[in-house]
Amino acid sequence: MISLYSISTILICHWLADFFFQTDEMAKGKSSDNKWLSAHVGVYSCGLLAVILLNYNVWEHAGIAVAYLAINAVAHFFTDWVTSRASSSMWKDNRIHDFFTIIGFDQTLHYLTLIGTFIWLS
Repeated sequence: MISLYSISTILICHWLADFFFQTDEMAKGKSSDNKWLSAHVGVYSCGLLAVILLNYNVWEHAGIAVAYLAINAVAHFFTDWVTSRASSSMWKDNRIHDFFTIIGFDQTLHYLTLIGTFIWLS
């Protein structure tokens, strides 16, 4: 069973990596330029390293740690590739409710992936 500590570190590290450390250029550019999306996922992956270091003894579980990082980085790229393009379109059309609905769906997908892979790999 996953602990409250693990869930908390996953969600806090996700928030920091996905929002706090994302630059304006990444946020604006990732919906149209894979360079900015890749930069965002690179920064995001550093946040995943914090999850790994706070939850795993990396020396004993290196394979699990690498799998967790790889699966979530790739999933984050593809999720954001779709959702950033859709939300950008909504924002440009001043469809604010639809924009936030997509952002909420994006976050739900990230949470399910992060927690699901943690449980699966543990």
